[in-house]
Amino acid sequence: MIQIYKDTIYSFKLLSGEEFIAKVDDINQTDIHILNPLSITLTAQGPDTLPGMIAGDMTKPMQLNKSAIAVIAHVQEHIQASYEQGIEEMHAEKPKQVLTE
Repeated sequence: MIQIYKDTIYSFKLLSGEEFIAKVDDINQTDIHILNPLSITLTAQGPDTLPGMIAGDMTKPMQLNKSAIAVIAHVQEHIQASYEQGIEEMHAEKPKQVLTE
């Protein structure tokens, strides 16, 4: 297994086949705590990113069980740039209000 460092961005492939990128916030024996997960999707222009959690607060640590991970990899530079841009854009968006009658 590669050495995993806090405050570093990695690509994770789960046993289910899903792939996403996230920043590591903390590591312990059984879990990796991550921030800002973005799913990887393929488009006609190549790989792109989408929010990894729709309802979760992506700015707060999330628990990723090590037992669910098939592969952890270093991220390609252009993918990391896309990730950082996506996170920046998400944090720049104004919070949406839910309108009720």
